[in-house]
Amino acid sequence: MQNNQFLASIKSLRRTLPTLGWGMLALVYGVSAIAGGAFLANLMDNQALAYAIAICIQATRAVIVFFPQMNPSRPAFGWGGELAAILFGGLSIYEMYSLINGSNYDEAVFVSVAVLMFAGIIIEVLMLKEVKFATEQELLSDPKQYAAIRKLYIDRYRLQEELARIREGEGEEEAPVVVQAAEAAPVPPVSPVAPVPPVSPANQAFDISAAVATAHDVWQETMIQHPPARTAHALNGSANGSNPGELVAHR
Repeated sequence: MQNNQFLASIKSLRRTLPTLGWGMLALVYGVSAIAGGAFLANLMDNQALAYAIAICIQATRAVIVFFPQMNPSRPAFGWGGELAAILFGGLSIYEMYSLINGSNYDEAVFVSVAVLMFAGIIIEVLMLKEVKFATEQELLSDPKQYAAIRKLYIDRYRLQEELARIREGEGEEEAPVVVQAAEAAPVPPVSPVAPVPPVSPANQAFDISAAVATAHDVWQETMIQHPPARTAHALNGSANGSNPGELVAHR
């Protein structure tokens, strides 16, 4: 027989634990900052600065531990957050020990503060584990988002491999081929064209006279090789005994 009241209390506890866990973790950070500021103020003249330093130390500790979980598209499922929580928690405990020892407080004060901060480290690790699981659940519950993130990381991995090959010099083999092809067929140099000398008036007159004489010689040679009809008839008449004067009179 099930105890429905007990099951209901468990459901209520599950609904309350996330808020309680975050609240207790924030309270541990706050109390640790106030205690560190109070102990540091005994060793400094500026109390405001002492509290500011202590608050910034605890706030930075929280950001470093949970910052990798900020973006679900870049999930961090390793142990980096847990190691950061343990490391910075241990440094905070050592800080309290040095401040309490420097302020001449009893050892019991340090024990109380150390227990509080150690409990804070455990809460950090537990909450970080739940945040990771929630990130996995968010990614797997949306197939489109999961496929997009998967494609992003595959393309990113391929890009890193391509860049690694380029750095190793595998992509430099094509450059000498292009250079050799260019060297195999060099472009012949273009010989300079001799400038044309300017034509003086005397040279121009000489060129015209020479052209006229050449044309006259060509005309005479053409007339000899191909005489007109009248000239041929006169030549034939002379050959047959005709009177050349008749040809002239006829002309």
